[in-house]
Amino acid sequence: MGMHLFYLMAGTVAMMVGADYSVRASLKLAQRWGWPDWVAGMLLLALGTSLPEMFVSLSSVSEHPGVSLGNLMGSNAFNVAIVLGACLLFIGEKKFNVAKIGWSLLCPLLVGSVFVFLWFQYPPSTFYSSILLIVLYAWVVGKSIKTKAEVDDVLKEAPKTSTASVGLMCLGGFTLLAVASHYFLEGALGVAEELAWKDGFAGFLLAAVGTSLPELFTSLYAFKQGRTQAVFGNVVGSNAFNLLITGGIVGLFTHQVFDDENSQFMLFVNLGATALLIAPLLIIKLRIPISKSLHTLAGLMLLVCYVLVIKHAHTL
Repeated sequence: MGMHLFYLMAGTVAMMVGADYSVRASLKLAQRWGWPDWVAGMLLLALGTSLPEMFVSLSSVSEHPGVSLGNLMGSNAFNVAIVLGACLLFIGEKKFNVAKIGWSLLCPLLVGSVFVFLWFQYPPSTFYSSILLIVLYAWVVGKSIKTKAEVDDVLKEAPKTSTASVGLMCLGGFTLLAVASHYFLEGALGVAEELAWKDGFAGFLLAAVGTSLPELFTSLYAFKQGRTQAVFGNVVGSNAFNLLITGGIVGLFTHQVFDDENSQFMLFVNLGATALLIAPLLIIKLRIPISKSLHTLAGLMLLVCYVLVIKHAHTL
């Protein structure tokens, strides 16, 4: 197991470095274009931090489709429960300003979750469902760009770095991600085999946690800088990219029926995690008072739910 653990850890670190290069390049582009921080989080940061999930899922879809599915569903659950949960625990008196990420941006993610829940179990229409997922993401991107932001939310100080340098940084990040995802997947599969884990659970836990670390660290950094809008935008954008883009592409290359109990549970967890993202908008709509204790309670509940979900998934 020693070599497999090494591949797993080295692949994780390399993917984080590759994602970091992509994120830094994305932020430079956002500053150059004068984008608000929540749009940068939802589109550019989400793209950069979701690349590990995409590379791992695409690498595993042909020979280990269970890992591919588990990685996507587990990553979305990790983003909601761990990333948001950790930030809520330490948010204090700060506020998650989520009003600008409205229903028009979250509804495509919810609709996509419902389609994925149905299509992976009844795959005759897989191709058309995959196209629909990609179209839904195009809607999210278009809606995000068209939504106007307040002046004080715009990322300041356009970078002095040339566009060519930013492009090279992105290319380097993508290349490192592609190489690292191969070794990460080999390590994850090896560890799972040693522990007698099924492919689905290996993807749901090992692959998902490893590929979601960029989201966690990026969100904590943005949170530390007071960019709470970017945190929520990063989670929504990452989940949308995972489900609608990566899920759509994966669906084009697999026709396997995921009708076993473990797969159905993971699909249901993804649907529940997506529904939880709507909760902040409902709180604003219903004008429910928000306090530090409510943030702490919500964060604890998310973390506990994640532990219970992992425990149950292991028993399937």
